[in-house]
Amino acid sequence: MAKLRAVAMLPELIRNFFHKPNTVKYPFEHLTPPPDFRGKMVWQADDCIGCQACVRDCPTNVIDVTKAEPDVKKFNITYRMYLCIFCGQCVDSCPVKCIGWTSNFELAADKPQTIQYNVSPEAIALARKQAADKAAAAAATVAAPKPETPTDKPAV
Repeated sequence: MAKLRAVAMLPELIRNFFHKPNTVKYPFEHLTPPPDFRGKMVWQADDCIGCQACVRDCPTNVIDVTKAEPDVKKFNITYRMYLCIFCGQCVDSCPVKCIGWTSNFELAADKPQTIQYNVSPEAIALARKQAADKAAAAAATVAAPKPETPTDKPAV
């Protein structure tokens, strides 16, 4: 009986031997997601007007919007991505379109709490400062002259 199954599978095996595989070697080869892919969510916190339409329309209550300071129109946004179902309701309901999607889909982490993003004016300023420092360091390493390598010849 088992020999009969192996013989029946032989033509399929020979046919597939000459075809290109349907899969990719994922960690080593990456596919480009389609244009409307719902990956990691991003906020333009400077554009947020604090209407909380995203909070009201989110079916899983993963978004919190609070005022950063009483007299300033800046808001702290907390997004608990580990609870998100990526339905896109918040993106569709935002009247100023300050919420959007990226094509980043590699979002795994060891602990769910590490997949929580806090967008606040202080966090934005810190991220911009770190990006500027990183760019300045990269520019300094490119512009710095390379030190001469000493030769192994003994002085005579």
